[in-house]
This record gives sequence, structure tokens and C-alpha cells, in this order.
Amino acid sequence: MKYVKPAFLFSVLFLAVSCTSNHASENFLIKPPADTEYGHHIPPDMPVPAILMGDTWLVHFKNDLLPYWTMDGAKGVPQGNFPTFRQMDGQPIPSKGDRYPRMLGRQVFLYSLGFLMTGDASLLQLAKDGLDWLIEKAYDKKYGGWYARLDAKGNPIPGLPKTAQDLAYAAQGPSAYFFVTRDPLAEKAVLESFGLIFDPAKYWDGENQRVKDALDDKMISEIDLGNDGGWELTAQLDQVNAFMLLAQPVLTDPADRKKFLDGIGTICGTIVREFWSGGVFWGMHKNKGVFNSAHTDFGHTLKTYWMILQADKRLDGHPFKGFLFDNMFYWISLAFQESKGMWADKMTDYDKASQGGRSWWIYAECDQLAAAANLIDYRYIPLLGKTLTNWMKFVDKDYPCGEVYSGINYFGVKKADIPVESDMKCNAWKNGFHSSEHALVMYILGKNLEKKPVDLYFAVPPGQAGTFIAKPYIFEGTEHSRTNLGNIVIDGTTLSKVKVSFGEIY
Repeated sequence: MKYVKPAFLFSVLFLAVSCTSNHASENFLIKPPADTEYGHHIPPDMPVPAILMGDTWLVHFKNDLLPYWTMDGAKGVPQGNFPTFRQMDGQPIPSKGDRYPRMLGRQVFLYSLGFLMTGDASLLQLAKDGLDWLIEKAYDKKYGGWYARLDAKGNPIPGLPKTAQDLAYAAQGPSAYFFVTRDPLAEKAVLESFGLIFDPAKYWDGENQRVKDALDDKMISEIDLGNDGGWELTAQLDQVNAFMLLAQPVLTDPADRKKFLDGIGTICGTIVREFWSGGVFWGMHKNKGVFNSAHTDFGHTLKTYWMILQADKRLDGHPFKGFLFDNMFYWISLAFQESKGMWADKMTDYDKASQGGRSWWIYAECDQLAAAANLIDYRYIPLLGKTLTNWMKFVDKDYPCGEVYSGINYFGVKKADIPVESDMKCNAWKNGFHSSEHALVMYILGKNLEKKPVDLYFAVPPGQAGTFIAKPYIFEGTEHSRTNLGNIVIDGTTLSKVKVSFGEIY
């Protein structure tokens, strides 16, 4: 497949990042930090509240989240054929047997991150089983791309569009597994997915420098998902968010690392140019200024700022820095509802937030941007103390298997009388991605706040144990030490389990 190098469009980018929101500059701008250099900033000398400590989030992951994903009902038959729909008690729902590859990918991601945090080899085996099933059953060997849906036995359901968003989350599984193992099969799936996104005969619209919403099942014709002539933010954003940013710095070939970084930069430029206006990243490029339109909410806006922030740290010249520092602090502030100590779901105007219920994934994304921005000058310590305390209101305490509810009401109360048959914790759009990533991010940034090492676990071919590139997830940092903990066997392959300790996170 011919690779077409994406263009950065620096002149257009300069215009976009120079023209910051009139609302932000005139009325709403929260003061940018005095020190705008990327790099580690030493946390303040202060007692760290328990809710902000790294181990709080490691325990949360192990006790509140993991039981839902390690019970037999989560593993599938055969193991790796993970059910997409499960009840409150964790049991699969027989009447909803279809598997969505985007959710299989998210569950592989969950187990891979679980190993990264805990070093538990049984989680890595689950990730490998899911990876093998995903690649064997969900990748279309004839036409290319990832199937939209499989039946309960792994057979593809024909005739469904192959969306760019589904591709991103199917590839999330291989990306995460490769990140912790350097598995060549996983890397191959990541590279092929990237190639499809930037192939002008597939998902890449070279004229407009954007990712198409979807293709038909034969990967020939473009499909407009809304049939409205609009371009979807998620088609762009989720490539960066789901798999590109994680895999990019650790790819085997330096040429691939550069190719991915160029692609990430191009997509970020497209997002700013086509989807940003007045400080908001709008869900569709034709819906600028239309509040309450699809995918226009604090979740997508704050996640986009976070992804661009992490990408900009890697990009030469940091082309988005001024744009980020002029805008993102205001939107963090608007999303936070001080009287409740929680995040709102949506902006209803440039200076107003919704008073309705709270979605788990939006809440997680808001926490994650605030925690990442907190690394700059630690301004959000009090805020995070409140929002993270209230995150625990999402945790299901009614069933021993735990996990988090998909939503709570404005006051932080779960819906009453949820039937055991409800799939609100595991369905076609909810799996372990957001809750596990939230736990990992808070673990990493909590340890940084405590000025303690961030210990993460990898499992790589023995010959690479001393040389592989290790990163503290999508953050930057300094490797202080690595310890070879001996060999483990995953699916018949011997790997060296390595603990890497990081510091100076940013």
C-alpha cells in the first residue's frame, strides 16, 4: 500500500492558533501559567490528600474495577471472545450475543493496562487471547479494515459500514498490547490500521486533509454517517486518542515513529482548523455554534485539548502551545461545577454549563485533562480533590464485581432500581476503556504529586529487556531504573517481565 505523507499545513495552522476565541480573550480567559515551557515542574511541598495519592487509584483499579473484568462471564468462550453485552452482575446477556470489534479492542486495552499497572501476568494472557481473537475474526482479510460486528461465534455480519471510529477502537487493543509487549503481530495490526487511515484510496481525504467518516463494507465508497454533508470530529480525534498517540514513540522502526508523529500532527491541525470555534471543539464541522448538537460536550472538547496537549509535547516547535494555553484553562473552569464538586456534561452556551446528569466517560475525560494541566503549575489540586472524591459515586457497590455506572444524576446519585438485566456497565459503547484509563492516569499523576516513583510493568522479548523504549503511558518522563523480574510465558511465548520506574512526569 502506498503511503501518502500528510501535510502539516503550517500556514493554515498558524492562522488557527493565532485567532483564539473572542469570548476567551475578552471575558472568559483563565490566566495562562507564568511558565509555559513543556517539561517537569516540581510539585509543591504539601501533604497530599489521600484521594490524590497514586496508590488510591491502584487500589481502585484492583478492587472497584478489575473484578468485573476477571470473572468468568467477561472472558468469553473461547477465552478472548469477549461478550459485548453483560448484566449488572457481570453475566453475559444471551439475547445480545453480537460482538463489536471496537469493544473487543477496548477490552484488550483494559487488560493490557491492567498488566502495565499491576504486573499480573494473568491479565496479559487475557489481553493476548483477546488480541488473537480480534485479529483472526474481526479483520477483513479480503477487503481490508475491521468488521463492524461479529456474531457470537466470531462470524462477520455482512453489509455494515466500516467507520473510522470503529477502526480506531479496534486498533486500540493491538496498540495497547504492543505498548506493553512489543508483540510483532500487534504492531502489524497497528501499522495496517494507520495505513488505511492515511491511504487516499481508503479513509484519507487528501483534498481536505481529513479522515472520512466511514467506508462501505468493501472499502470502496465513502459513507456520510449522518447523511448531512458534515464531517465527524470522532473520525479524526479517535485515531489519535485510541491508538496512534500510545504506539507512536515505541514503534520498532524510527521511520514509522516519524510517520505516525507527522500523521498525528496533521490530524491535530485538521481538528483545530475544521472543528474548533469559540473555544469549543464541535462534534461536526458544519455545526459550529450549535450547542446540544451531537458530540458537542465537555467530554469531546476537553479530551481534544488533552490529546493535542500530549501530542504538542512531541511535535517540533510545539505549534499548538499558544493555542492550548490561551483556551483550555477556561473550558476546564466552565466544566467544573463548584457547588457540586463535579463536572458538567455539556456546555449550553459559551459561558453556561448543563444542569443535568453526568456521564462516566465525560467525567473521566474532564478529570484527565485537569490532571494533565495540573502538571504545569498544580493549580487544580483543590479542584481534583473534589472531582475525584465524587468520581467514586459512579462505582457500583451493589454487586461484588463492581465497575462504574454509565451515569449519575446532577446531584451525584445513581438511578434507583436498576434491574440486574441492565447492560449499563457493558454494552456496545461502554467497556473498560474509560474507567481503566482514568485509574492509570490518576495513579501516574498521583505518584508524581507525591514525588514518588511511578512503577509500570512491561513484558518484552528477553533480548530487548535492557533496551526497549519505555514510556509512562502517553506522558513524558524520566526513566530512573528498570528491573528484570524474570521470565513469564504468555500463550507459549517466553517474555521478560520488566518493572520500569519513572519520575519527572509531564
